[in-house]
Parts: sequence; C-alpha cells; structure tokens
Amino acid sequence: PGGSVMLNVPVSSGLMFKVARSMYRLGMRYPFDRIWQKGFVSPHVHYFAKGNLVRMLARHGFSLAGETDLALFSLGGVNRRLGLDPDIRAVQRYSTLAALYLYYPVSRMLPDARAFVFARGAG
Repeated sequence: PGGSVMLNVPVSSGLMFKVARSMYRLGMRYPFDRIWQKGFVSPHVHYFAKGNLVRMLARHGFSLAGETDLALFSLGGVNRRLGLDPDIRAVQRYSTLAALYLYYPVSRMLPDARAFVFARGAG
C-alpha cells in the first residue's frame, strides 16, 4: 500500500519503432532486428504501449502518476554499440550511424522511450 513503480521502457508509439517495423514488412530486416537488439546479451523482449501499461497496473491498484521522455540513445556511444553487433557489415554500420545522426534531432521531439511512474493507493 502506498508504493510506487517506475518503468523506463522503449515504446511502440515511437517513430523509430514504426519506421523499422515498416521496413521489416518491406523485407529490410536489419533495422528492426537492431532496435530489438537481436543477438546482443540484453535484447529487448517487448516494446510497450502506454495504454497497455496503464490497464495492466490498474488491475493491481496502481494509477499513472507521471511520465517523461527519455533519450533512447546517445551519439557518443552509438558507434561503439554498433561495433558490438557481430552481424553488421561495414556499409551497414556506417549507413546506420549516418541515419542515427540525422535522426537524433527528431528523436528529441518524437521520443522512442519513456519513463512512467505509477502510484498505488493506500487501500
């Protein structure tokens, strides 16, 4: 009673998720596999929708108390992170890096990750 939960999650409403999913449907698998971190030691298991989180936690007595945008990636670490992908080719690495540098200003306006805070009533 009176507790809280904070979740930092990638969201399915983000532009990067939507573009990567559309590219996947057109046969371009790499962007979608990359955002899921396929083949990495800590792949994403889910992308989340705000409404689903609100409904799930409401069933357990929590209500949404606040939310904020999060940076999904930093330009300083993205090249090193891409280098960890054992399946990436040089042309993919540099084209992905270029696309992310171009996308970075957009990502500040259309966030791909959010932090949600849920509070539980005293009941």
